[in-house]
Amino acid sequence: ELARENGAPYAALATEAKFLEIEAAAQKALDYMADQLEKAAPDIDAVVLVSGSQRAALVASFPAERTFVIPHGVDTAFFKPGAPEQRERMVLTVGSHLRDFETLHGAIDHVLSRDPTVRFVAVGSRERGRDYVGLEHERVTYADKVDDEELRRLYQTAAVMVLPLRAATANNSLLEAMACGLPVVATDLE
Repeated sequence: ELARENGAPYAALATEAKFLEIEAAAQKALDYMADQLEKAAPDIDAVVLVSGSQRAALVASFPAERTFVIPHGVDTAFFKPGAPEQRERMVLTVGSHLRDFETLHGAIDHVLSRDPTVRFVAVGSRERGRDYVGLEHERVTYADKVDDEELRRLYQTAAVMVLPLRAATANNSLLEAMACGLPVVATDLE
């Protein structure tokens, strides 16, 4: 309403959090977003999405010609490769939202059966308790409340990052790791 009163365009931003929470809630979230957009469509000039995969949920309720995708970006001046000799025998995983930690837990056991010297580090927040369900493992070090400088250092010193995803529209940790020259093993999602 304020935008219309001032003659300014009004755009809605649809982020991952609005679209996907967990697999069971994903469709409910999509339906909610589509319903809200349908109600507001006459007043919205554009919808900005972070992934093309979100577009399908909006087709029935919002015109495609007013829907735009602007993918996540990363600061490559900050997230950049370190010295190759800094790399350690460490596997890094970052974040917990929509992660398949049960599969990662099995992979950790497999890797350790072949090379018990590999370290595993999980970056995120354990405060919420549910974040690492399925990843409880005696050989995983948890790094809570990591600032950007420490996160960059971890990207620059790990040997590989593993992202076992259940679903995703965009993933900054994937982009940040790649910007730091870190090889990434991720779930192949359509």
